[in-house]
Amino acid sequence: MIRAPGLVKPGVSTDALLEYVDIYPTLAALAGLTPPADLDGKSFVPVLEDPAARGRDVALSQFTRPWKAAAFDAMGYSLRTATQRYTRWVEWPSQTLLAEEFYDYRSPASATWDAGLLIEQENMVAHPAYADSLNRLRASRKAEVNDATNRRLWLAYSPNRTLVRADPVHHDGAAGGESGIRRRTSRTGLHGRSGQPPGNGGN
Repeated sequence: MIRAPGLVKPGVSTDALLEYVDIYPTLAALAGLTPPADLDGKSFVPVLEDPAARGRDVALSQFTRPWKAAAFDAMGYSLRTATQRYTRWVEWPSQTLLAEEFYDYRSPASATWDAGLLIEQENMVAHPAYADSLNRLRASRKAEVNDATNRRLWLAYSPNRTLVRADPVHHDGAAGGESGIRRRTSRTGLHGRSGQPPGNGGN
């Protein structure tokens, strides 16, 4: 929730995709400040001015299982679009693929609303009808993780390196996390149940 002077439509919700890293440049813009040029986030003042405005095309989350900064077993990378979510679980640090999840929020079989929460039900990763969408999101995830900003964050998780960032890790609006590093995360309020690694409640 954001409250700021001069909002044309205060108290209105939005379906725009945002990331927590967008909060700082947004607050800077509202205060008339110029944020550093190398931030991961971008201002969503246009969404505050018009809740129907477009946000991000995709929101990226990165999170560990179990929730801790070191000696974790798996890393999850999740991409959220307006209608779908793709998550890739890898063993850490070998990067060996453990599992993939793909949910289509337009399909009642894949996800449903229950008491205001979006509940992911059936993993559609093996469904032939979603092959093209799945491959696009796989490629998008790889590009996001490999861009210059994320390469810096990647080093924070590399073995035998000093922790370079200690922001809370969040996923799908979950509060906290334990001594996380990554400061990029998907927006809150849209996703329902968080993805789970194999053997921990995932489909």
